[in-house]
Amino acid sequence: MSGKFKKIIWLILMAELVLIHMAVLSKLYLYGYQIAVIVFGGGSLIMAIMQYLSYRSLVKSCAQNISKLEDENTKHIVNEAIRESANDSNKVRVYENSETATPFVMGVFKQSIILPKDCRQLSRLKLILLHECFHVKRRDTMYKYIMLIANCFLWFNPLAYLIRYTSYQDIEISCDESVVKGKSKEERLAYGEFLID
Repeated sequence: MSGKFKKIIWLILMAELVLIHMAVLSKLYLYGYQIAVIVFGGGSLIMAIMQYLSYRSLVKSCAQNISKLEDENTKHIVNEAIRESANDSNKVRVYENSETATPFVMGVFKQSIILPKDCRQLSRLKLILLHECFHVKRRDTMYKYIMLIANCFLWFNPLAYLIRYTSYQDIEISCDESVVKGKSKEERLAYGEFLID
């Protein structure tokens, strides 16, 4: 099954889980168990605050060590990856960060690809950028935030953590499938070796 459809299935499962718990909470409230609703709401609020503070810390760390791409060769590779992923070049911003170890996409509405400083030395830079460009094109960060918010609401339910974790894995697999689609056997092998490394 395609990663795109798996994402939809995980989202539907998480939504059903949220609806079930909302129905249970409303019944508890109606039958006079307001304390259970308060504990539930308090746990959700605490988890949401912890996640927000963690995200703000990441943003602050990135902002302190971020710089625009200066290398013309890297800019050329970025433009190739944007074109190959059929992204809008005005929507994809790429920065370097001296403190990050792996490339990632940050933001929801204004998405940016953050690359490690030493990433430009890699021979497979285009494949890395292509992978991240597919994340931008599919708005995977928004999907992840939706799953995270649902998980904060369901902070006590291990199934919510499992759904979120599995959906994140399927997002990565889906992007990997998109990167190697239409590539030669040698390019697919090179990308596979890169993932193993």
